Amino acid sequence: MKIIQVVNSLSKLDGGPTFTVTNLSKELAAAGCDVSLLSLLPTDAEKKNSHYLIPPSEAVSTYLVSRPCCRLDFFLTSIRRAVNQLTDKNQVLVHVNGLWLPSVHAAISEAKKAGAPIMISPHGMLEPWTLKQKFWKKKAAWWVYQRRDLLASKVIHATSEEEVENLRCLGFRQPIAMIPNGIPINEFNTDVENKARFKGVRKDLKVRTVLFLSRIHPKKGLLELVEAWSHLKKDGWRIVIAGPDPIGHRAEVEALIERKGLIGDFEFTGAVDGEEKLALYSSADLFVLPTYSENFGVVIAEALASGLPVITTTGAPWSDLVTYDCGWWVEPTIKGLVDAFSDALTCSTERLNCMGERGRKYITRFDWPNVTQEMLETYRWMLNQGSMPDCVRLY
Repeated sequence: MKIIQVVNSLSKLDGGPTFTVTNLSKELAAAGCDVSLLSLLPTDAEKKNSHYLIPPSEAVSTYLVSRPCCRLDFFLTSIRRAVNQLTDKNQVLVHVNGLWLPSVHAAISEAKKAGAPIMISPHGMLEPWTLKQKFWKKKAAWWVYQRRDLLASKVIHATSEEEVENLRCLGFRQPIAMIPNGIPINEFNTDVENKARFKGVRKDLKVRTVLFLSRIHPKKGLLELVEAWSHLKKDGWRIVIAGPDPIGHRAEVEALIERKGLIGDFEFTGAVDGEEKLALYSSADLFVLPTYSENFGVVIAEALASGLPVITTTGAPWSDLVTYDCGWWVEPTIKGLVDAFSDALTCSTERLNCMGERGRKYITRFDWPNVTQEMLETYRWMLNQGSMPDCVRLY
């Protein structure tokens, strides 16, 4: 089976999809697939700051092609040529990740010409909150090409039942594969002391830590987090904010922290990865993602795998936090966050630890081998090599 994974960028600054696509490619290759990963060349800034991610597996053939000369370059010949060359064999499937961009449109157009079955993973780009951002540009793109591109897919990939429902509300009637994103569970089960290998992240027994780990972006609700924190009695607690700042939103967050007189309550670490990220999870007592919109939320799964209770919002598809009593799932408002924190910050260490253990047991279903198997079964079905898997939802 030959799989072509297409993603616009492999920059770590682009968040979850970069990591899920590269990890899925690696896992598929380990399962015996012929995997090609197609993306655009890194920018000079990404090269200079080591913000680029290449799958750590020689089994994945990675092709980096030239970038479009402008935002309206829908004839991106570099992508089209690469897809054309890679689809010159039988039993080739093209899995496109993301929407709206010229590179994605070019890949879908060329895959259609080649007659290859197409799976599209929107990665949350069709969620209601996200569709409201840059509304008129998206509305125009929707009728010019994006709706037609989506209709060309044999299967749309969703990562939650909520995303399935939102796709149906947009009028898509083709099969939808509900397959969550995966995480490497074993990486987060390492002994706490072995994880905390660099200065400044060992668990502080005097000051307990709430960890936020994601892009610093208005979508993530950091301003609401600061506002909520200003209303709380939080003796002995602090918030650590970790993640890249791709559009300069950190300055706005820091300005609000200063106006609220909370400078001593917040610490920014910048972008983290690898051992540094694992160590931050280990040093924390509670995790928060006050997001407005997520189709999945990989960091929530990582936090649960690390044994952390989680506070997040109904903008993320994690109602199971309440079902399995391993966190709080509240409205994405200041009041919702205040109510969740009022409960969480008064919890005993024993209760938080028990919630963390329940979360660790629950999240094992998202281990990469399980996710990869569901994706493989869906690919086989799309290529007429197997029966329809249970993860596929028909209209």
